[in-house]
Amino acid sequence: NLMWAYATLARKPSESLWLSMESHVTKIIGEFKSQELSNLLWAYAKLGRKPGDDAWGSMERRFLKVVRRSGDIHVSNFVWGCATLAILPSVEVLKAVEGR
Repeated sequence: NLMWAYATLARKPSESLWLSMESHVTKIIGEFKSQELSNLLWAYAKLGRKPGDDAWGSMERRFLKVVRRSGDIHVSNFVWGCATLAILPSVEVLKAVEGR
């Protein structure tokens, strides 16, 4: 995950690369497992940038599909990313977290 690599390096990509990565994420997120999803949101949080509306919507939808099979660490990392970025998850996401 290129976003994860940039976040690990604590280096923000150029705007054009950022937009390209975010566009790509929305196309492949249906393949993400819980770890990949939590790593992605962690990268956004470490870089201090909120996902765009399309990316965030796809992340929430994917989270709802994988949350029941997710490890505690991946769920907590996803919620940490939301808190760090001051993103209020949807009611459905919050219920899914609470219902685990």
